[in-house]
Amino acid sequence: MLKIPREDREILRNLLRDYDNGIGNKVEPKEAMQRIRRGLIEICQTNYFCGLELKFSRSHSSNGLLLTQNGYFVTCFHCIENGIKNLIIVDDDGNSYPIEGVCACSKDKDIAIAKAKINNVRKHIVYRYDKFQTKNQLYLSLSRWNEKVLAKGTHFVGTVKINSTGVTYLGSKNHSKPGDSGSIIANINGGIASLLHGTGYDDPLDTNKTTVSISFMLIIDLMRQICK
Repeated sequence: MLKIPREDREILRNLLRDYDNGIGNKVEPKEAMQRIRRGLIEICQTNYFCGLELKFSRSHSSNGLLLTQNGYFVTCFHCIENGIKNLIIVDDDGNSYPIEGVCACSKDKDIAIAKAKINNVRKHIVYRYDKFQTKNQLYLSLSRWNEKVLAKGTHFVGTVKINSTGVTYLGSKNHSKPGDSGSIIANINGGIASLLHGTGYDDPLDTNKTTVSISFMLIIDLMRQICK
């Protein structure tokens, strides 16, 4: 695991304090949605020659969300579990950065916090959050493909259990495809609810597919562990 410097750990603690105090709720909905779009990253596979990226070899892998301006981001564990050697992130400006390492992860919960090699100011990003999802409320699934943000409508339908650990995820009616993992599920006011995990079933006997996402609260809990 990549060791988090003391100064960066304090940035993540500031993010947690803002989350607990609901500071993000002061952000206007339009600006909140813009912050998600700016923070949304595309994770790509690529190849290098003599230390230089062969851009023509770049291919979409998954998605994630920047937590800080200097490169800490969150994604699904399964998006990086096969190694980060040939993975880069691409930001809203089309800039690409190699991934330095994984700082914390939970395979059972399918979440990971990693660090991209971005030399920027040490400052966390303030987002709005949706801590209490409302059944049948409209949500948006936001992903970045080929440097463009794609948005799809979805509805929260309740909680579902998808693994033997009993971890509860958020279920929504939507159609996801390979490569959508790590997308952000947000309400129409720009409140982040969860991270898209994949397609599961709310009932093993029901063939009505449900897109399953990981509550952002689980990600916050993981951050609390690494900031102790």
